[in-house]
Amino acid sequence: MTIRNVKECDLQNIKALLHDFNINDEFFDNLYDSSSYISELSFVLENEEKIIGLMIFSKNKLAKTVGLTLAPLLIEPKFQHKGLGKHLLRRGLNIAEQLGYDYVISFGNNEFYEKYNFKSLDKFGVMGDENSLILSLNNDDEELNCEVKFPRAIKYLKINIEN
Repeated sequence: MTIRNVKECDLQNIKALLHDFNINDEFFDNLYDSSSYISELSFVLENEEKIIGLMIFSKNKLAKTVGLTLAPLLIEPKFQHKGLGKHLLRRGLNIAEQLGYDYVISFGNNEFYEKYNFKSLDKFGVMGDENSLILSLNNDDEELNCEVKFPRAIKYLKINIEN
């Protein structure tokens, strides 16, 4: 298994994976072509040269700081529950911290993210999607008292979290 950054040659395979999770092209097209997209924080997980996982961080606005939105983090169902999501997440969070970001807001399976210290938005005084959680990368639990401004592409995101 290999974790690497997204390359332009991956785009069709990424869209195929997104379709498996009922995520439409508008989400990825709008995100990939926006100023919110961060190539250093967009990863694929490969198994035998096939993309079986994806994780994308994009910029959001939290009060006076630029935070990150983590959406999606996906692993093909037959590869789930093997620790691969954990490895992807840890890699991304480590790089996000190295790049100087302070906060990450997740979309998706809250039970998964809660295992890694993500908390409800209201713990930080943040108004936003009720299906989102937040993590402080700098261990500062300051009250932000703001509404999160997500990348426009997020409005196209509907993640199937049955697994």
